[in-house]
Amino acid sequence: MVNDNVSDLIARIKNGYIARRVVISVSETKMVKAVCEVLLETGYLAGLTSEDGELSLTLKYVNEKPVILGI
Repeated sequence: MVNDNVSDLIARIKNGYIARRVVISVSETKMVKAVCEVLLETGYLAGLTSEDGELSLTLKYVNEKPVILGI
């Protein structure tokens, strides 16, 4: 069980970029969903879907490099 969902989200995004993943999954909470929606609106994520209490984040790459650097 994760106590700090936002920190878990940031760690998963960082690890997803390190592993060159296209899609990662995180547990859905109101705060995590709000953060992800802001990331999507500002162009840091390529996509966001919700299903069965899980959020699927599509990570964004430009010229095969992550759009988020230095997390």
